[in-house]
Amino acid sequence: TEFIKGVSELGLMLLMFLVGLPLSPDKLRKSFGRSIIVTLSEISFSFIGGVILCLIILHTASDLLEATETARISHSMLSVFFATIFTATSIGVTAKVLMEFNKIDSNAGKIILSSAVFDDIISVLLFTTVLAVIGTGHVSTKTFLFIGFAIATFLATVIGLAPHLFSFLIKVGKGLDLRVEEGLFSVILAAIFLISYMADLVKLAPLVGAFLIGVIASEKELGKDVTDAFYKISYGFFIPIFFTSIGGYVDPWAIYENWQYILIIFFGVSITKFLGAFIGAKYIGASIQDALIVGLGMIPRLELSVIVASLGLTAGILTVHDFSVVMSSVVLTLMVTPPLLKLGFLYQAGELRAIFHPRKYDTIIWICLLYT
Repeated sequence: TEFIKGVSELGLMLLMFLVGLPLSPDKLRKSFGRSIIVTLSEISFSFIGGVILCLIILHTASDLLEATETARISHSMLSVFFATIFTATSIGVTAKVLMEFNKIDSNAGKIILSSAVFDDIISVLLFTTVLAVIGTGHVSTKTFLFIGFAIATFLATVIGLAPHLFSFLIKVGKGLDLRVEEGLFSVILAAIFLISYMADLVKLAPLVGAFLIGVIASEKELGKDVTDAFYKISYGFFIPIFFTSIGGYVDPWAIYENWQYILIIFFGVSITKFLGAFIGAKYIGASIQDALIVGLGMIPRLELSVIVASLGLTAGILTVHDFSVVMSSVVLTLMVTPPLLKLGFLYQAGELRAIFHPRKYDTIIWICLLYT
């Protein structure tokens, strides 16, 4: 229904705000040097690999990844969009495993977390540019340059003016807090809508506005109560509705029919992301073991992949059939990362051989036989 669609779109905006909230500009400046190299390496490998993979699928499976009649885009542009879906890394699963092994402050942990920050920023800019170019209907170098210039101008304007406007709004919000409950929360929510509307006026995805407000808000003293309120209302109501509405588009029959292509996409996007992150980490001086952890930690995709794919579904770039295949591949990247990372940490600690030691292996077999 229209109500569910509206609520899910609001959930999408709040999700992008929360994605930007931990990305403090001060932290970005401190971690820029080494992290940007890893990010550019893994995004380049992932993007180029995604384009090649999609072109191969288009030439081997005529009924898969074909845009609807409403979109009418070329195979090359469809391949660019497909690659964009799998560009962004979802750091949530990786961060959980890092915390479980007390590796957040390790060299590999720091590289992963700081690189993921720039990964989010570049991925948001990339999918915004691609969607804007597809929206014009004229795909050319000139169009890319024009859209890129428009995005850069908007970003420069917002980044230059928004912090001052935001500081003023926080003062107003704190003043309202004395008279109205959740006054500051309401003012920040209004700022998200305002900047998102401005982004829409210049033909950019409104999500970029919400993302930018999140980044700007990270520098301000919002207070734990306000931050918690955003997380509670977002993850407690709006964001689950967004993901639930997306799940309603998944076609189980499409997954059953195309399981081979789901596996091909999964292996393709995982290997390219791993290689890009591994090579980038090695280039900045990480050890083989640390580079292995970084490569494995950058494999999972979720939030931004779902966002880009859902926007493609709405625009007619992807069919429900294609969307189901893409989302299944995304879920697989999430499922394999925790066990692979744990194996990577065991290898780093020199404990991997012990697991497969012949005597230990025999002991496990005997225990299983005795149990049965």
